[in-house]
Amino acid sequence: MHGVVERSCAPLPCLTRIRWCDGHAQRFYSIIVWRTGISELLTGDTLVRVFILDDDADIVDMLVEVVNRERDLCVHGTGAMPGEALNGFSSSIDVMLCDIQMPQMSGPETVRILRDRGFEFEVVYMTGGSVEKVGPGAVVTPKPFDFEKLMAQIRKQAEKIGRLIPKSRSGE
Repeated sequence: MHGVVERSCAPLPCLTRIRWCDGHAQRFYSIIVWRTGISELLTGDTLVRVFILDDDADIVDMLVEVVNRERDLCVHGTGAMPGEALNGFSSSIDVMLCDIQMPQMSGPETVRILRDRGFEFEVVYMTGGSVEKVGPGAVVTPKPFDFEKLMAQIRKQAEKIGRLIPKSRSGE
């Protein structure tokens, strides 16, 4: 396997999580080692791939940490400016966390350009101010974040595109 290994501290009862990306197939893997000694392999088919776009580096770092703690979510990319998202976006992104107000162009404008280029993904907009720039029906979360709510919003968006099975249908 060719790729990068990342170790991250995950919430209990998980003892450790090792993630890597197969650079050739662009598949993401995550091994979860539980306190009981049981391990589980989650592949790119089960992990929701998240892209984070915010011009505040501290917010990006914090969100990477929070999202990567979740068992079924994986940060696939980040950007501090819309231009970075436009140049570094991948077709394997499932959900984008996107700030509404940024210097070069707004978050909704960035999303529109990416969708015009043929990318299919869901969005959770983030804002510390007005939500007027987003269209009706958009999912918006206020800053400062309620992380539990934010993770639920990401999962709900992933369900829309079939990346997660709602708990009511999965039998959990």
